[in-house]
Amino acid sequence: MKTTYSFLYAPLFLFGFYSMTLFVSLATNSNWQLHNEVEGIKVYTKEIEDSNLKELKIEMWFHDTSLSEILAIINDGTTYKDWLYKCMYAENIETMGKKEKIDYFQLDFPWPLSNRDIYSHSIMQYDTVKKMLLVQSDAVLDFPVKDDFVRVPSAATRWHFYIKNDRDIFLDYYTAPNPGGSIPDWMVNLVIDKGPTKSMLKLRELVGQKKGVVQPIDWLNGH
Repeated sequence: MKTTYSFLYAPLFLFGFYSMTLFVSLATNSNWQLHNEVEGIKVYTKEIEDSNLKELKIEMWFHDTSLSEILAIINDGTTYKDWLYKCMYAENIETMGKKEKIDYFQLDFPWPLSNRDIYSHSIMQYDTVKKMLLVQSDAVLDFPVKDDFVRVPSAATRWHFYIKNDRDIFLDYYTAPNPGGSIPDWMVNLVIDKGPTKSMLKLRELVGQKKGVVQPIDWLNGH
């Protein structure tokens, strides 16, 4: 069975893909409205101009764990159907060193919409001063389009894992959806209300169960 190293840039919810407007709004980091909170997972939203979609921010804690233990789950493609909302399939396409990869994902969209897929380029960077792991990914468009899937036209995500002490990790996650095609309001609401919290609750559960195979990661300085 093939293992994928996805760095959590995979779709977090039904169409967890992103437009480049994300980075303009992140620069201001304002006007976020708390949409929902479930078991300590806070979901914030922000309006996107001339769109029925919304930008999304998630804040949450991982307690009694380490970055290495979190990566042991999110780097293992065999776990994706256990925690990632509506992810049908995930595969590592290419690995470039220890912190850079290209992966492929397929998402299950409800009828009558077509399923989506995406190739995504991911890079991890660790800030030793802030004690923060940045996981950033962007869509790669120069792969052949597959039958029966709509290719996501653009994607950009940013995950910030902050080490607060030896066994507590705080996560800031940002995204703005751009799944391609016409998306009805009911699906937008479904995604915001269900997908983010379902995925994060399952991810936190798997990390807490310590089911992943933890491997030393030298550039994380023992974390």
